[in-house]
Amino acid sequence: INLHFSNSRVSLVSIYRAPNSDLEIFLNSLEQLILHLSKLKWPILICGDININVLMESENATLALKNVLRTVDCYYVNNKPTRGTACLDNIITNLPRNSVSSDIKEPISDHCALAAKISNIHEHGDNTTPEKVQVRCFSNRNIENFIGYLESVNWDSIFSNGQTDSFDLFTKLFTTGMDSYIPVKTISKRNSDSILKNKKRIWYTNEHLTMKREVESLYHKLQWALRYNLFVAEMRKKYTVARAKYKKSLHLAEIESNGVLINSAPNKVKKAWEIINAQKKAPVPKDDYNISADDFNSYFISSVAEVREAVGQSLSAAMDLLSKNQVVDVEFRWKPVSCDQVSKYVSVMKSSKSNDVFDVNAILVQRVLPSIVCPLTRCINQCLQSGEFPQSLKESKVVPIYKKGDKTSASSYRPISVVPIFSKIMEKAVKHQVSEFFESNSLFSKFQFGF
Repeated sequence: INLHFSNSRVSLVSIYRAPNSDLEIFLNSLEQLILHLSKLKWPILICGDININVLMESENATLALKNVLRTVDCYYVNNKPTRGTACLDNIITNLPRNSVSSDIKEPISDHCALAAKISNIHEHGDNTTPEKVQVRCFSNRNIENFIGYLESVNWDSIFSNGQTDSFDLFTKLFTTGMDSYIPVKTISKRNSDSILKNKKRIWYTNEHLTMKREVESLYHKLQWALRYNLFVAEMRKKYTVARAKYKKSLHLAEIESNGVLINSAPNKVKKAWEIINAQKKAPVPKDDYNISADDFNSYFISSVAEVREAVGQSLSAAMDLLSKNQVVDVEFRWKPVSCDQVSKYVSVMKSSKSNDVFDVNAILVQRVLPSIVCPLTRCINQCLQSGEFPQSLKESKVVPIYKKGDKTSASSYRPISVVPIFSKIMEKAVKHQVSEFFESNSLFSKFQFGF
């Protein structure tokens, strides 16, 4: 249990060891538990009946318990009998010794109750509250439930009575279902970074995790050996060998994984350079430059207005240019798109996890496409027929990217727009028909180039 106080947090764990259970297995499990909890950098309180009489200080069980606790910078608090003349119940912690005390209370069974008094816990460890972030849970189960919802929707209702806002209604039904079946979760930034890191290291297995824990355990034992000047050479050798073995295993696993990625890629050279550049990237410093979203909005909007004024009116120049070129007397009309065409447009989209303003990404649309391709196609055709672009797709998520100059000034950043996925699909349909018309009628100038 994680207890939250006004200025700190505490990890509280309840444990029990059966009297005749294997002592070595129990102590190994206790050590791994403490190592895991130590990563949170919170105070630890482990309470329970461990069935080790710590009053018998010369007993092997007591000595083994003390050795394990020393290696992980912990100790037990209670030294008073809790059952007869034996001290079987205890509190294990990593708090400073002057911060924790124990007291024996009236028995509530054949054991006495053990109370712990804690003070000054805010002085231990890093108890800063991690930043909270919101993420959607795109699990396979949630997506399957979402697909079931999409298949149950009566899509014909959004096209009834000659409605012209069918695309807006389509988007609303889609996002409403997504909010219900792929909900937003609030997690700590620390956990979010850990999740992203683990996703990048797809080659990292449970075997590597076991080896890592073994190295961490040996490291703590080495620190204990150095502190008490006991078995130093032996522990240093064990730790060095285990660490070298772990690093070599990571290196070989990453090489093998990268080889598979390169060999399976359509463009092997490009994939190889992507892997190399990813290794070279330095971590981005998390500085706060106190530039608000309103500051960016004001600057980006004013910049567009300035460019528009600088360009001025160019209708006469455009007409003059057209008069000097061959004009084809062919009328252009939008053609209805088919479900197969829309499926093709979606399939060739880059499988990106970048979410748009509706929290929708290309991977999700590709997964659920069979359930929405028909109503989506009807929405696109209705827009082409009416000549109106849907209002719901005119909003984009704008991300400011630093270019150069003063990082505290909005003018040093450039806006990158994450366009709604459904807008991209319709744009592909428009681009295909316009390009086909221009090419078939030789309307592209031979002096026109792309970059």
